[in-house]
Amino acid sequence: MAGDNVGFGFKGHDQQVRGYQSLATLMEQGHKDFSPQFVADVTDDMISMEKKDPDIWNLYGTFDGKGGDGWFANDPVDGALGVMSRTPEGAAGYLDPGTEEGKSRFDHLLGKGDGSRDWQAVNDTNWRGPGGNVEVDAGESSDTDNRKGLGDALTAAATGIDPSERHTARPHTRPPTTAYSKRR
Repeated sequence: MAGDNVGFGFKGHDQQVRGYQSLATLMEQGHKDFSPQFVADVTDDMISMEKKDPDIWNLYGTFDGKGGDGWFANDPVDGALGVMSRTPEGAAGYLDPGTEEGKSRFDHLLGKGDGSRDWQAVNDTNWRGPGGNVEVDAGESSDTDNRKGLGDALTAAATGIDPSERHTARPHTRPPTTAYSKRR
């Protein structure tokens, strides 16, 4: 239960997770061979839900783990984008700004225009009152692994390389033999 990440008696102690948060967590832990169409459809479904309720994934407490290696996909859209990055062709197709759907997704995820994605999925609290003994809501913030999945999907789409795999260094290409002149 997500509430186990928050001490007993604190806000969020009894909070429950949504199904897509559990699904994205399982997919992150799973094998590489998820169908790109399946991952795209699941991600689109989650985005559709959060457009209706931007705070749908918000939870109390942090789930980013040590060094940003989140153990739980509290932001399932970002988690699904990370899974998507394992298939660079799928990520490229999903985020292709040359298509109407791809441009809409790209703009939503990167924060262009109305309806941009709210990346803050952590409900924060402060202590107030006499002796600081009353816990009150204090807005929202982001985990330290915020946008990791998006970054991996963009890397995969732009380079054709799965960022989760180890790669050997590639030598740089030789510089051109002629100097380029500035246009006047």
